[in-house]
Amino acid sequence: MSAEIIDEIDWLQPLEVSRGLKVPVTVYADDGDCKWLRMGDGVWMFNNDGTGVDCHWHVRNIPSPPVPS
Repeated sequence: MSAEIIDEIDWLQPLEVSRGLKVPVTVYADDGDCKWLRMGDGVWMFNNDGTGVDCHWHVRNIPSPPVPS
């Protein structure tokens, strides 16, 4: 993921939708402290305030996404 994509994310808006990014962004999981975002075919971890990007293409120990009710 490039810095351009990170800079284009509006952290004050829901991340469930792509906001004109070159790569679709969806929330994969959220444990209250961190969000795991699926971008392309990778999953990236962010603190919920948008800082502390974990720049590994495939993040380990990703929590299971919630089961839709």
